[in-house]
Amino acid sequence: MKYQKIGSKKYLIRLERGEEIIGSILEFSKKMTIPFSFLSGIGAISQMTIAFYNLKDKKYIDRNCNEPFEIVSLSGNLSNFNNQPIAHLHIVAANQNFQVIGGHLKSATVAATLEIIIETCDKIINRFPDQKTGLNLIEV
Repeated sequence: MKYQKIGSKKYLIRLERGEEIIGSILEFSKKMTIPFSFLSGIGAISQMTIAFYNLKDKKYIDRNCNEPFEIVSLSGNLSNFNNQPIAHLHIVAANQNFQVIGGHLKSATVAATLEIIIETCDKIINRFPDQKTGLNLIEV
């Protein structure tokens, strides 16, 4: 991972081949002690696990995708849950046949590069378990 500060509250991050996206972003968040942030990114991945949340059953349905993809859009935020940083990311990616798939990102490995912009906020934003949805929602 390479990164640089590009404004008072923004960072440019480049992940390299073989790096796992969520783990790398959480590592960066801990290192820089970022309380809350928004992020977006583009790049290429060699595999990913995405999910769809089934509200009726209150659980994620996972899908493993073991082929190369171009990331059309990676977006989400970093907040805190039980005093630990947590990433909530969604991804849209296209395969070599230009078919697009997307969902809640659970894991992905960088194939060539991934370029991410993170915009930070000084306020700590926490998540709490919501009994109605089964999700960890942002406290507002």
